[in-house]
Amino acid sequence: LDGPNGKPRRLWSQDDYASRCVQVRWGPYDQTIISCHENGDIMIWNAETGEYINEFRGHKQFITCLSFSDDRLLMLSSCSDGSAKLWDTIDFKCLKTYQTDRPLNACGISPRFNKAGEERKCHVMLGGGQAAEDVTTTASGEGKFEALIYHMVYQEELGSCKGHFGPLNTLCWMPDGNGYASGGEDGYVRIYHFDEPYFTDKFEP
Repeated sequence: LDGPNGKPRRLWSQDDYASRCVQVRWGPYDQTIISCHENGDIMIWNAETGEYINEFRGHKQFITCLSFSDDRLLMLSSCSDGSAKLWDTIDFKCLKTYQTDRPLNACGISPRFNKAGEERKCHVMLGGGQAAEDVTTTASGEGKFEALIYHMVYQEELGSCKGHFGPLNTLCWMPDGNGYASGGEDGYVRIYHFDEPYFTDKFEP
Protein backbone atom coordinates (compact mmCIF):
# COMPACT_ATOMS: atom_id res chain seq x y z
CA LEU A 1 0.00 0.00 0.00
CA ASP A 2 1.13 3.56 -0.74
CA GLY A 3 0.59 4.97 2.75
CA PRO A 4 -2.05 4.02 5.34
CA ASN A 5 -4.93 5.04 3.08
CA GLY A 6 -3.30 4.28 -0.23
CA LYS A 7 -4.24 1.87 -2.97
CA PRO A 8 -2.63 -1.56 -3.30
CA ARG A 9 0.49 -1.50 -5.47
CA ARG A 10 1.76 -4.54 -7.35
CA LEU A 11 5.33 -5.35 -6.35
CA TRP A 12 5.96 -8.14 -8.85
CA SER A 13 4.20 -10.84 -10.85
CA GLN A 14 4.99 -14.04 -12.72
CA ASP A 15 2.70 -14.75 -15.64
CA ASP A 16 4.73 -16.64 -18.23
CA TYR A 17 4.83 -20.11 -16.68
CA ALA A 18 3.42 -22.89 -18.87
CA SER A 19 1.26 -24.63 -16.23
CA ARG A 20 -1.60 -22.95 -14.37
CA CYS A 21 -0.88 -22.04 -10.76
CA VAL A 22 -3.24 -23.74 -8.27
CA GLN A 23 -2.12 -22.22 -4.95
CA VAL A 24 0.45 -19.76 -3.62
CA ARG A 25 1.81 -19.77 -0.06
CA TRP A 26 4.36 -17.88 2.02
CA GLY A 27 7.52 -19.88 2.73
CA PRO A 28 9.61 -19.99 5.93
CA TYR A 29 10.27 -16.61 7.58
CA ASP A 30 8.30 -14.89 4.77
CA GLN A 31 11.45 -14.92 2.64
CA THR A 32 10.02 -16.98 -0.20
CA ILE A 33 6.80 -17.56 -2.11
CA ILE A 34 5.91 -21.18 -2.93
CA SER A 35 3.53 -22.01 -5.77
CA CYS A 36 2.10 -25.35 -6.91
CA HIS A 37 0.91 -26.10 -10.43
CA GLU A 38 -1.38 -28.35 -12.44
CA ASN A 39 1.54 -30.23 -14.02
CA GLY A 40 2.85 -31.32 -10.59
CA ASP A 41 5.60 -28.72 -10.29
CA ILE A 42 6.38 -26.77 -7.12
CA MET A 43 8.22 -23.47 -7.58
CA ILE A 44 10.04 -21.21 -5.12
CA TRP A 45 10.37 -17.45 -5.63
CA ASN A 46 12.11 -14.64 -3.79
CA ALA A 47 9.28 -12.93 -1.88
CA GLU A 48 10.79 -9.45 -2.18
CA THR A 49 11.91 -9.38 -5.80
CA GLY A 50 9.97 -12.20 -7.47
CA GLU A 51 13.22 -13.73 -8.67
CA TYR A 52 13.08 -17.43 -9.55
CA ILE A 53 14.94 -19.57 -7.01
CA ASN A 54 14.12 -23.21 -7.66
CA GLU A 55 11.55 -25.67 -8.97
CA PHE A 56 11.02 -29.41 -8.71
CA ARG A 57 8.48 -32.04 -9.67
CA GLY A 58 6.45 -32.57 -6.52
CA HIS A 59 3.86 -34.98 -7.94
CA LYS A 60 3.14 -36.74 -11.21
CA GLN A 61 -0.32 -35.17 -11.54
CA PHE A 62 -2.37 -32.12 -10.53
CA ILE A 63 -1.26 -30.68 -7.15
CA THR A 64 -4.41 -29.63 -5.31
CA CYS A 65 -3.22 -28.15 -2.01
CA LEU A 66 -0.22 -26.94 -0.01
CA SER A 67 -0.25 -26.58 3.77
CA PHE A 68 2.39 -26.04 6.43
CA SER A 69 3.30 -26.71 10.03
CA ASP A 70 2.95 -23.68 12.30
CA ASP A 71 6.65 -22.81 11.93
CA ARG A 72 6.47 -23.46 8.16
CA LEU A 73 9.49 -25.77 8.30
CA LEU A 74 7.36 -28.66 7.06
CA MET A 75 5.13 -28.55 3.98
CA LEU A 76 2.38 -31.00 3.05
CA SER A 77 1.16 -31.33 -0.55
CA SER A 78 -1.79 -33.30 -1.92
CA CYS A 79 -2.42 -34.58 -5.43
CA SER A 80 -5.28 -35.73 -7.63
CA ASP A 81 -3.60 -39.15 -7.91
CA GLY A 82 -4.45 -39.87 -4.25
CA SER A 83 -1.01 -39.22 -2.77
CA ALA A 84 0.24 -36.64 -0.30
CA LYS A 85 3.85 -35.78 0.49
CA LEU A 86 5.63 -34.21 3.45
CA TRP A 87 8.54 -31.90 2.60
CA ASP A 88 11.38 -30.24 4.47
CA THR A 89 11.17 -26.56 3.44
CA ILE A 90 14.90 -25.96 3.95
CA ASP A 91 16.10 -28.16 1.08
CA PHE A 92 12.67 -29.41 -0.14
CA LYS A 93 13.52 -33.04 0.39
CA CYS A 94 10.53 -35.40 0.44
CA LEU A 95 10.36 -36.91 3.93
CA LYS A 96 7.20 -39.03 3.77
CA THR A 97 4.56 -40.15 1.26
CA TYR A 98 0.96 -40.99 2.17
CA GLN A 99 -1.00 -43.05 -0.34
CA THR A 100 -4.81 -43.12 -0.28
CA ASP A 101 -7.50 -44.73 -2.43
CA ARG A 102 -9.14 -41.50 -3.62
CA PRO A 103 -8.29 -38.23 -5.39
CA LEU A 104 -7.19 -35.66 -2.81
CA ASN A 105 -8.25 -32.01 -2.77
CA ALA A 106 -7.08 -30.84 0.66
CA CYS A 107 -4.48 -31.55 3.33
CA GLY A 108 -3.29 -30.16 6.66
CA ILE A 109 -0.74 -30.69 9.45
CA SER A 110 -2.07 -30.78 13.00
CA PRO A 111 -1.14 -27.71 15.11
CA ARG A 112 -0.51 -30.17 17.93
CA PHE A 113 2.63 -31.34 16.11
CA ASN A 114 4.57 -28.44 17.66
CA LYS A 115 3.34 -29.11 21.20
CA ALA A 116 5.34 -30.98 23.83
CA GLY A 117 4.71 -34.16 25.77
CA GLU A 118 1.34 -35.87 25.75
CA GLU A 119 -0.30 -32.94 23.96
CA ARG A 120 1.75 -33.57 20.83
CA LYS A 121 0.06 -35.26 17.87
CA CYS A 122 2.07 -36.21 14.80
CA HIS A 123 -1.00 -36.24 12.57
CA VAL A 124 -1.88 -35.08 9.08
CA MET A 125 -5.38 -34.84 7.64
CA LEU A 126 -6.29 -35.58 4.02
CA GLY A 127 -9.58 -35.19 2.16
CA GLY A 128 -11.07 -35.47 -1.29
CA GLY A 129 -13.23 -38.11 -2.91
CA GLN A 130 -14.40 -39.31 -6.27
CA ALA A 131 -15.74 -36.74 -8.70
CA ALA A 132 -19.52 -36.55 -8.90
CA GLU A 133 -19.65 -38.02 -12.41
CA ASP A 134 -17.74 -41.10 -11.18
CA VAL A 135 -20.05 -41.85 -8.23
CA THR A 136 -22.99 -44.18 -8.90
CA THR A 137 -24.66 -43.76 -5.49
CA THR A 138 -25.22 -40.92 -3.03
CA ALA A 139 -23.81 -42.89 -0.08
CA SER A 140 -20.83 -41.03 1.36
CA GLY A 141 -18.89 -44.27 1.84
CA GLU A 142 -19.15 -45.12 -1.85
CA GLY A 143 -17.69 -41.81 -2.91
CA LYS A 144 -14.94 -41.92 -0.28
CA PHE A 145 -15.78 -38.48 1.09
CA GLU A 146 -14.38 -39.04 4.60
CA ALA A 147 -11.56 -36.94 6.05
CA LEU A 148 -8.60 -39.23 6.74
CA ILE A 149 -6.15 -38.93 9.64
CA TYR A 150 -2.66 -40.35 9.07
CA HIS A 151 0.32 -40.64 11.38
CA MET A 152 2.92 -38.21 10.08
CA VAL A 153 5.91 -40.45 10.81
CA TYR A 154 4.62 -44.00 10.35
CA GLN A 155 2.39 -43.15 7.36
CA GLU A 156 -0.46 -45.27 8.77
CA GLU A 157 -4.14 -44.36 8.51
CA LEU A 158 -5.39 -43.86 12.08
CA GLY A 159 -9.03 -43.03 11.47
CA SER A 160 -11.60 -41.22 9.37
CA CYS A 161 -14.50 -38.78 9.86
CA LYS A 162 -17.71 -39.00 7.85
CA GLY A 163 -20.28 -36.31 7.18
CA HIS A 164 -20.16 -34.97 3.63
CA PHE A 165 -22.09 -36.31 0.64
CA GLY A 166 -19.68 -34.93 -1.93
CA PRO A 167 -15.92 -34.53 -2.34
CA LEU A 168 -14.09 -32.54 0.33
CA ASN A 169 -12.67 -29.39 -1.21
CA THR A 170 -11.01 -27.82 1.83
CA LEU A 171 -9.85 -28.75 5.33
CA CYS A 172 -8.67 -26.54 8.17
CA TRP A 173 -7.51 -27.65 11.62
CA MET A 174 -8.71 -25.67 14.62
CA PRO A 175 -5.84 -23.60 16.09
CA ASP A 176 -5.65 -25.86 19.16
CA GLY A 177 -5.76 -29.05 17.08
CA ASN A 178 -8.87 -30.30 18.89
CA GLY A 179 -10.97 -30.48 15.74
CA TYR A 180 -11.29 -29.17 12.21
CA ALA A 181 -13.61 -27.57 9.68
CA SER A 182 -14.30 -28.95 6.22
CA GLY A 183 -16.00 -27.64 3.11
CA GLY A 184 -17.54 -30.02 0.62
CA GLU A 185 -18.95 -30.01 -2.86
CA ASP A 186 -22.32 -30.80 -1.25
CA GLY A 187 -22.47 -27.11 -0.29
CA TYR A 188 -21.94 -27.59 3.44
CA VAL A 189 -19.26 -26.40 5.83
CA ARG A 190 -18.99 -28.78 8.77
CA ILE A 191 -17.21 -28.23 12.09
CA TYR A 192 -15.89 -31.25 13.98
CA HIS A 193 -14.75 -31.49 17.61
CA PHE A 194 -12.80 -34.64 18.40
CA ASP A 195 -14.11 -36.96 21.12
CA GLU A 196 -12.00 -38.00 24.10
CA PRO A 197 -10.58 -41.15 22.43
CA TYR A 198 -8.69 -38.94 19.97
CA PHE A 199 -6.55 -37.63 22.83
CA THR A 200 -5.62 -41.12 24.06
CA ASP A 201 -3.27 -43.76 22.71
CA LYS A 202 -6.12 -45.15 20.59
CA PHE A 203 -5.05 -42.79 17.82
CA GLU A 204 -1.40 -43.76 17.95
CA PRO A 205 0.15 -46.72 16.11
